[in-house]
Order: sequence, then C-alpha cells, then structure tokens
Amino acid sequence: MLFFLTGKPPQLSFPSTKITTGEGGNVILRCTVESDIPTTEISWYKGNKEIPNDGLKYIGSNTPSLVIVELKKDDDQGTYHCEAENINGRGRSADLALEISPTGPTPDITYPSAKVTTREGDNAVLRFAISSDITTDISWYKEDTRIDHDDMKYTGSDSPSLVITDIIKFADEGNYHCEAKNLYGKTQSQDVFLQVLPREGRPRTGRGDTD
Repeated sequence: MLFFLTGKPPQLSFPSTKITTGEGGNVILRCTVESDIPTTEISWYKGNKEIPNDGLKYIGSNTPSLVIVELKKDDDQGTYHCEAENINGRGRSADLALEISPTGPTPDITYPSAKVTTREGDNAVLRFAISSDITTDISWYKEDTRIDHDDMKYTGSDSPSLVITDIIKFADEGNYHCEAKNLYGKTQSQDVFLQVLPREGRPRTGRGDTD
C-alpha cells in the first residue's frame, strides 16, 4: 500500500520587506513560520550564505527569530531570508532588506554674536564656527531662502564664512543662518541679524573750500 503526503511545506513570511536601524546596535529579524506539522529545521541566510548559530554575532539562527549584534553597515547590511523544512518539503521566505544607518555626532555650530552691524555700501562678513569630525556640507540662508552659490553678491556660501558685498539696506538687512550636514545628520544654526545703517557722509576734501 502506498501512502501519499498531502500536506504542504512550511510557509514563511516577514511582517515587512525592509528594516532600517542604526549602526552599533542590535536587531531582531522575525520570520513567521506556518506549518500543519512540526518543522524539523529552520535556517537563516544573508544573500545565499547560510548564517551560523555562533551565539556571538548571531543568536537564534536555527529559530524564527534571528538576533544580529553590534551591527556594522559594511558587514551586515543586505538581504536576508529564512528557510524551514518539514516532511512535506522545504519552504523559503521572501527577501528582507536590512538597511543600516551610520550613527554619530551631527555638526556643532556656534556664533559669537546674535547681531552684526554694517553700513550701506560696505561689505559684511558672517562667520560661524562649525565643528565636525567628518566632511560637512554647508549652506546659508537669508530668512528661509537658500543663498545660491553662483550669486556673485555672496562669497563663501558653502563655507563657514559668508561675505556679502555692496550692502543695500532694503535687500540685505535681515536674519541669516547656516546649515551644516554630515553623514550623521543636519544642524541648523541660530539666526544672526544683519543690521544695516545708512551710508556715512563723505568727508570734504578741502578742494574749493573757503575759510
């Protein structure tokens, strides 16, 4: 007499298709395993490489919940899947993408004064001190409008020192701030108010003056 297996291999799934977490921490990947009969084996894979249950870097790689400790972007970011087997066959989940964001300090921005005073026709320099251990992108804003790097009126709009030339009161007076962005995030400075005073009268040269 022949007996035919009528059951199904395990059905495996993840609650989402992507997990995003920070570098340096731990993460738990949970796979839902559905089977009418007990499963005999559960395995986890990164790409096509089976993950060992070493109890150090990986914990639970023979269970539905895989713990990965001390995440590193270069080593751990990628796609994962789990597989399970019963007497009816072997099932495979879809891929789960693990995305790891670097973590670290955002730039620190300081400015010695909340106001700078200049006169019409002069130039003004706004300087921020920006501290960052890694490469930083810098942008300047007047009120909420970003200052164009190609605008000839401004020099250094991608640096901590912004030079504004040929100051005009109605056009240039107002609040300025800068933003600094590195790999870990973005920091916005406090506003600095640029006050523009009227142009000083030119002193007389004496030519043609009478006593």
